[in-house]
Amino acid sequence: RLSNFYWVSDYALDIFKTLKESELRRRPIYFLSTQIEHRAHLIQLCQLITRTYKLSRCALHLSIYYLDRLIDVYTIREDKLQLMALTCLHVAAQIENRDAFVPRYSEMNRIVSDAYTPFEFKAMERKLLTFFDFQLMRPTTASFVELLSCNFVTQDDYVAYIKTLDECPAMAESLPRFECMEQMLVSLAQQLLVMADHTLHRK
Repeated sequence: RLSNFYWVSDYALDIFKTLKESELRRRPIYFLSTQIEHRAHLIQLCQLITRTYKLSRCALHLSIYYLDRLIDVYTIREDKLQLMALTCLHVAAQIENRDAFVPRYSEMNRIVSDAYTPFEFKAMERKLLTFFDFQLMRPTTASFVELLSCNFVTQDDYVAYIKTLDECPAMAESLPRFECMEQMLVSLAQQLLVMADHTLHRK
């Protein structure tokens, strides 16, 4: 996706402003959940499904945004926590995935040994949609990182970086040398996206 972002265009600045405005409408989180000890496991489940079905990083981050707000307000039965996580990821994938494929609940359910019924998924989805009042499109850390990773470095930056390596052998030994600006952009974007994933584990 790094070379195929819809925001790499003349509209990138407008999209950035829209993301910032939408960010101000994010639901607050008060860190009051009594189930915070389950969060790491739920994130791991979402990450597993994201890898299995090749969902986008933005979908994963948006699902955690949903999950954090839900457990901050509700106390979910322990045997329904995975149901909530799967539902959050399914809805987020529909919002964020730019390709046509979003795994069905039945497919995701197999990963947890068919623990839930179709009715339970639909009931949890209704709870999620009602809780967020159908305001589901919200930017996350991944949204901003993916945008900035495509616009952060200019050709002048690349030229200056290579010149610095040429003039300072000590730095050249410890820093990578890129054959072209595109290679530098891809490397930077990958590092930024990995860093963004670390924000999922904040409490």
